[in-house]
Amino acid sequence: MKSILYIYFLFAGLISFGQYYPSDIQVPDTAVYYVCDENPEFPGGEFELMKFLKDSLQYPIDGPCIQGVVYATFIIERNGSITNIRCVRGLSEDADKECIKVIKKMPKWKPGKVKGFEVRTQFTIPIRFGV
Repeated sequence: MKSILYIYFLFAGLISFGQYYPSDIQVPDTAVYYVCDENPEFPGGEFELMKFLKDSLQYPIDGPCIQGVVYATFIIERNGSITNIRCVRGLSEDADKECIKVIKKMPKWKPGKVKGFEVRTQFTIPIRFGV
């Protein structure tokens, strides 16, 4: 009975602590990650991202005063460029277009990494209007 328990605990320890990742693992080019080991980063960090949005965002002049948050999502490619920009939850057509226009102006990001490889990462950002 003791030998069976000993083998069980030895086997359980090998499974939990002996994860092996071969060095030749290649990350698929088309896979899009939502969670990474190293998250993508705007050049200069989060503070610079907020400054960029504040400086670039033009409040839509046409129509009534709009207040609220637009949630935009996009993919940060392996080279840091931004693709597939869309509004997940918008306020108005003008506000949504303005958000997409500002995101297209963004410089290249530092891409996300999984197991040391640069990967395509989906990123969602809230953009606030009127507050």
